[in-house]
Amino acid sequence: MRYSENHWQLDKLELRALCAVASKDETRPHLNAVCFDEPTRCAVATDGHRLVRARVEPGDVSLGSRQYLVSLAALKGVAPLLKHKGDMLCINRPDTDGKIELQAIDKNGQSKGVMHVQTVDHPFPPYDQVVPGKMNGEKRDVERYGMNAIYAADLALMQRACDATKVEVSTPEGAMDPIRYDCTGQYCGTEWTAVIMPCRVVST
Repeated sequence: MRYSENHWQLDKLELRALCAVASKDETRPHLNAVCFDEPTRCAVATDGHRLVRARVEPGDVSLGSRQYLVSLAALKGVAPLLKHKGDMLCINRPDTDGKIELQAIDKNGQSKGVMHVQTVDHPFPPYDQVVPGKMNGEKRDVERYGMNAIYAADLALMQRACDATKVEVSTPEGAMDPIRYDCTGQYCGTEWTAVIMPCRVVST
């Protein structure tokens, strides 16, 4: 994933990892979307039970000041254009009317198709407030926990998106607390974090 002052770029696996976690409930438009947050350089998706956050390293670009949501339907509509390795989705910053351009390009920078859609006019939840801290070597009482199999499959999508070579798991602090996963991959420049609620936790 890449970020500049005016647009984001995602490949097919990154887009799939984010879309998998976004809510499928169209009556919750603020969750039935992916949030692109310029001040934090994060692309975030959640359905209220799990969350995936991809944070891009700043590089030498200036950070923007906008946060905007692109609907799941729009992203799934352009996804079939990303057919080959090296194809990227460019998400350009919305104009003053809230219209956003989604453009698929190939590895040579040639356009494969363009969509113009309206951004979702709803505030995204304050996602950083639900991301637990890393364990950093501390011992926690919860040693065993269960996970929904679908959530585990979606976590695997995130690992593929960054070609993960290392996954760090921060177990829950308590029986009802979320689990944090951090992926380190071969592709430098993007930090992937997932937050998943356990379906069963056994305290010892």
